[in-house]
This record gives sequence, C-alpha cells and structure tokens, in this order.
Amino acid sequence: MLRQTFARKVMRLRSVRALTRSLHDAPQVSPLPLPTLSGTLATPDTSSFPLYRPPPRLTTAQEPLPDIDSLPTEDEIKRMMKAQVSERATRDLPEFKEEELRDFYKQLVLTGAHEDTEAVAQIAAPDTPKRISFKERRALLSELQDRLMAYGGGEGEGEGMSIMPALPPGTPQHVALTAALINAAPPEDPDSLLNVPLGLVRTSEWRALFDTFVSEKDAKGAEVVLNIMTRHGATTSVLQYEKLIKMYASRGQTADVTRLIAEFDQVGLEITNSHRDRIVQSCLNSSGGAEYAISVLTQSEALGTPFPQSSYNIILSHLVDGGANVLPNSHTRALALDLFTQMRFAAHPTPDRQVYNTIIRSCAAPQDPQPERARDLWLEMTGPGGIEPRCEEYNAIISALGSTKNDYLEAYDLLRQMLGKHHEATFVPFEEDAVPRSSPWVPTLQTFTALLEGTKRAGDLERARWVLNQVVDLAKSAAFTGDRRRMAGPDEELLSNVFMTYAAWVAPISRANVQHAVKGATEGAEAVESEADERPAADHSVVEGESSSGVAMPKTSAEALLEATVLFEHVVNDVNRSDRNVVDILQYPFGSAKLTPKLVNSYISVILQHSASVPDAKRAFDSAWELVSHVKPAPQANGWTWLNVMDRVSRGRIPRDERPAAYGWGWSVWDQYREWSTTTLKKLSDGSPKSLKQRHALGLGERQIEKMWAHAIRLAALEDDTDKGLKLLRDFATLYPAEDIVRTYTPQVRNKALAIRMSEAGAVAEPSVPPHLLFDDLKLLHSRLVRDEHRTGVDFVKFVSTAYQYSLGKRRRFRVRGAGVARTLRKKEREEKGRIETIMSGHAQIE
Repeated sequence: MLRQTFARKVMRLRSVRALTRSLHDAPQVSPLPLPTLSGTLATPDTSSFPLYRPPPRLTTAQEPLPDIDSLPTEDEIKRMMKAQVSERATRDLPEFKEEELRDFYKQLVLTGAHEDTEAVAQIAAPDTPKRISFKERRALLSELQDRLMAYGGGEGEGEGMSIMPALPPGTPQHVALTAALINAAPPEDPDSLLNVPLGLVRTSEWRALFDTFVSEKDAKGAEVVLNIMTRHGATTSVLQYEKLIKMYASRGQTADVTRLIAEFDQVGLEITNSHRDRIVQSCLNSSGGAEYAISVLTQSEALGTPFPQSSYNIILSHLVDGGANVLPNSHTRALALDLFTQMRFAAHPTPDRQVYNTIIRSCAAPQDPQPERARDLWLEMTGPGGIEPRCEEYNAIISALGSTKNDYLEAYDLLRQMLGKHHEATFVPFEEDAVPRSSPWVPTLQTFTALLEGTKRAGDLERARWVLNQVVDLAKSAAFTGDRRRMAGPDEELLSNVFMTYAAWVAPISRANVQHAVKGATEGAEAVESEADERPAADHSVVEGESSSGVAMPKTSAEALLEATVLFEHVVNDVNRSDRNVVDILQYPFGSAKLTPKLVNSYISVILQHSASVPDAKRAFDSAWELVSHVKPAPQANGWTWLNVMDRVSRGRIPRDERPAAYGWGWSVWDQYREWSTTTLKKLSDGSPKSLKQRHALGLGERQIEKMWAHAIRLAALEDDTDKGLKLLRDFATLYPAEDIVRTYTPQVRNKALAIRMSEAGAVAEPSVPPHLLFDDLKLLHSRLVRDEHRTGVDFVKFVSTAYQYSLGKRRRFRVRGAGVARTLRKKEREEKGRIETIMSGHAQIE
C-alpha cells in the first residue's frame, strides 16, 4: 500500500512540473495597481502580515523521476520515518552528561505506581490511659485519704466525721482506703439508694488504687477494688480485667482465670486467643505443671474446640527453654517433641513460625544435640509454599547446627544466606552512601552468639575473632547513627564463647613440634647453608596465618594467652569506666557486658589451658580475680572455677619440678570447695526446680560434683598418697551411697492422651541421677593400689564401682519396663479429674 501511495505522489509531481513549464512559457503581464490609503501603489508588507508567505520559486529544470522499482520498501520507509521523528524530538535537546544520564535512569527505576494509587487512611491508635507513676499514685492516694477522712457518710454520724475504719497500725495505705470505700459503698440491693456522692472518688484515684494492688501482686485485692468500683457506679475497663486475669494466671489460679473469662462471654465481650493462652499459663503455673496443661489441650481436642497454636507454643517453650526457675532436661524435651506431633495429628497440621522456631531450638541442647532433626524441620518449614524464615528462625537453626563441631560450618552458610536476603530487601539502586536500613533478616547479637557455639567446640579461633570484630564494628556503626536497637555491644554470653574458643584452640606450634623441627634442622644444616645464597629474599610484608580481621593469628599458646589477657583487661576496663545506664559504645565497646562468674571462668579456662607451667597459671589465676575484685558488684568464684583448676592439676604429665606447686594448689582449692559446697548445698536442699537450676549455675549439679571428687581422688593417686585417695572414696560413698540411684527413681508417666510418641522411654537420657563413680574414674587409684599390693584397697575400689554400676543398671531396667507407671498414673488421674472437669466446663461456656 505504501508503494502505491508513493507512486501516486510521483504522478502528481509530474503534473505539477508540466503546469509550471506552461506558465513559464506564457507572456508576462504587468500586475494591476492596488489601492492604498495614501493613493499610491505598493506591494503587501511581509512584516505587517506574519501569516503571509511568498510562494516558493518553481524551478524550470527538468529533473529525472525515480523508477518505481527503485523505490524504498515498507520497512525502509518506517525506519526513515522513525529516524525523522527522533531527529525532530532531539534536535533542540542539549547533550546529556554521564551524571545526568545516571540520575535520569535512577528516577526511572525508582518510579513506581504509588502516585496513581489511592492513599490508605492511617488507623488511629486506641486511646490508652496514661501510665501513672509510683509518685503520682502516692499523691493521688494521699488526696483520697484526706477526702475520706473529712467525709462522714454513715447513718447517725455527723457531717465531717471520718469513714476511715480503725485498723491495726502498719496497715498499708491502699488496704485502708479499700476498707473505707467498702464501708462507704452502698449495699448490693438494687433497690437501695447511693449514700455516697458519685464525685467522691475520681477516675484517676480509682486507677491509682487498682494499680497499687497490681504492683503489690495482690490479685484478690485488685478484684475487690473492681467490685467496689461497680457498686459505686464507676466505670471499669477491659484492660483492668486483663491485668487481673494475667495476675491469676501467673499464680496458677486456673479456676479464677476461667471464671473471669466466662464473665467476659456473659456480658458479650469477645473471647480472643490471648484469653485461651491465659488458661494454659495458669495450668503451667499450677501444681499440675505441663502434664496438667497438656491434659486440658487434649480434652479440648476431643470436644472439637482445640486451643490455638499459641497455647501449644506456650507449653512447648516451657518444656524446651524452661523458665526463670525451671531447668529443662531430656524428659521435658522428649515430651515437647511428643506434644508437637500430637498437635499436628489432632489440631493443627501446619505449624506456624513460632512453633517451628521453638521445636528447632530444642535440637540445640548441648546435653543432647540433634542437628539432623533440626535440619529436617528447617527443610520442611522452608519448602515450597512454606514459611519465609526470619531472624528468629535463622538464630534457632544456627544454634542447632552449632551444637556439634561437625555441623557448625553450615551455620556460616546460613548466615551468608541471611545476609543475602537482607541485602536484597534493603538495596536501593544507584545509592552510593551506606544508609542503615532494617529488615527481618538483620543479624542480631543472638545470631553471632549462636555462631560461636560451634567455634568454641571446634576451637576455630579465626572465625571467633571475625565474629567478635563484626559485632564491635556493627555496634559502633549503630551507635554512630543513633540506632542502638540494631546492635548492642558484645554481652557476657558472647564474650564467654570467645574465651572458650581460645581455650579449645590448639596451637600449630608447640614445644614438641619445635624440638622435632630443631632436630631435623640440625641434621640438614649443611644442605640449608649451601642453598642459602641461591634463595630469593623473603617478603616480610606478607604475614602467614593472617586472619580476616587484619591481625596475624597466634601461632603459639603464649601468643593466644597474651591476646586473651589483653581482651579480658579491655573488657574489665570498659565495664569499670562506662556508665551502666547509658553506655558509650564508641568509647567503651565492651561496656554493655557484665562481669559474671561465667565470663571470668571462661577466661580462667584459657589461663589453665595455655599457661607454660602450673606456677604461671596460678599467678595468672590470682591476677584475674584481683582484677575483677574492684568491680561493683564483684563476681565470686563458684564450683565451675574450682572444677577447672582441679582438672588442670590432675591431668598428669606434670614436670617433676612443678608437681609440689600443682599438688599444693590442688589441695588448697579442694578445701575451699568443700567448705563452700557444704554451706551452699544446705541452702539449696529443698529439691525444687528453682534450686536445681541454681545448683547447676553454681557448678553443683550431679555431674559436676562427681567430676570434682574424681579429680581429687586422681590427684591423691598422682601424689602416691593411696591412703588419702581411699579416704576420699569412703567419704564419697558415704555422702552419695549407691542405693540413692535406685531410691530416687521416679516413674515417668506419659500422658495417655498423646496418640503418637516420637520418643521411647528407654531411649531418653536419664536426668538427675545422683553422683556416682565408675571404674574408669578410679582406674589410676586402682593401679597404684595394685602396684603397692594393697589388697584391701583394691577390693574396696572394686566393690564401690561395682555397686554404682549395678544400681545404674537396675534403674535403667526400671525405666525401660516402666516400673511404677501404672500406679502413679492412677493416682494422678484421680487428682486431675476434678481440676480438668472444672477447666473444661469453663472452656465450654467460653466457646
């Protein structure tokens, strides 16, 4: 079609040229005169008529016309037209510079569709009452007391007489005011009239009185205040009842929790998942514990109204992490895995991220690491259509993989993946200046602490130093930008893992290696000297073993100890000089840490591992405690401290000239330990979960006690004092007889409502086994007695070790067979039947 159009234009052009030739050959005629205002003849002025243009001059030359076959094709015409349009559009544009083009494309990339979309209205925040401080509460209650003392509201009383009741001296002010308001309140008869003006107590004073009972953790008194407010005609809020329910749940008063929640339903208020969570929390804090809470969950599953996943996660977190006063063990972790399976089978087939996070974290227990299970759960969670992991989930899987030294390198791969997601989420194109931005994948202090769990087991000092440098740099960057929430300075837990990595690190150059190298060098000295002139000069600018931090890695134990000592002194200096309320990370990078006994003991483990001799270790040990004695509050030595020392002096292979100092230090530590442990165990002998956790933190757990006695017996054998070793063994057998292992056996009752179990009773490690000594712990003493032909001592060692071995086997058989489980189960069923019926009746009313 374009070719036809072009041909028609050519024919029209030929006719125009023919007409032009005919006009050119015609005779010329003079133009007619045009009248003007002046009466003269003139031609039009082109400057006065801007629309006028003189006709173009026609040429008379005969030009050859193009052939139709030589005309351009349709594609060529399109390209020519496009080139003409582009040339007209850019004819008057100035030439762009490189920076202008970069800014143009930046604006083009950042341009989105938000300009055309409708603005979303912001959701207004709820009107929450302002929090009343302690001083404000005292002032409000004092004003209320003055008003009540000046008011007379009882029958037969004169105006101005006080309605404050006569109470014993020392009665708290809020209790006395509550009693006065009870007297002033009208009776509960609906036909009675109010005998107290409505303005007697202001709204802020009611709130101050209620908050005082809450701060004193008096739930009954707080509920009495709410009832008095109702009788006085004052308005109570849902938030106040929420606080009251939370207090009852923390005290384990399940009946009161269900009663108040049922009242919510009666007045038409919405029952949320948080209310159901309070029921589970109250069950956990009651005497029934986790078993009672699990029974409530399974009963609700049978009724077809299961609790939400948040309620299951409360129990799982309690079993996995314990609490402030609860120490988790192998049985609680096994029960958590069974409950997780039961939840997926009967209530919620697809767990949410909180549940996955908790169950993966359970695989990171140092006593029972399960990295394979954690890896399977991670792949299941992040599979197609699964959950996008965030920082909390990455921290959980990194901790689980760092629980063994065989899998900890995978944790660093996950860190790279986490950083990649953070970069993709916060990257802005053409943004040169580094602007701190946040995302769900920002590594936190817990992330780096979890990474060090693997390095301290593998002794990977290079990666531990890299982690410490990264934390310090990120903390300084956050402090410089004014955003301390992103990363605080290194805390005591992270620094403890760093020092433990120093202790586990094995020096590549040891005294034995140096002696072997010197011997080999002596044999080949002549060959080395002959080739010395032919070697090129050494390049001293390259430091072998340089770490990623830019500082050369230590090569000997002395260098590692010196580096750890400088770090520890830096930490103590920052803690002493920094303000505990506002820590200047730029000036004191370690000021956020606390000098806990665990941090000091981790540094002492470096001293004991890398000191050249026992006397040097003792001097460094005393210097460390002298250095931290000026800190407020100063940390104190505990069982872990003396256990590390006894482990060092009882290893054997101590040079002959160091043995007197080692033995003297060991027995001095043993005497301090016996005196301290006897006093401390008397204070923590109630057997409660709180005391068990405190004992473990102080180094007085069952396994720590038996290790301490084993080291002492071995030290006596090394000193060739077999009589002292036998005396220590008799004392241990008297304090911890073998019969206690069987006597302290308690049947592990598994909840029958759990349809599927992921752990067998015989496969779960036995927790809280009393201290005992086996033959391997007494092997050195036994060999010394055999050498000295001390038959009585040999027989006694065999008798004690065999008795402990037999008791352990008997307890093991009890556990596998489930001895006493049926009897204990029947007793627990009778005790819990009434409580469960009460809870389920309240839950049915709520539903």
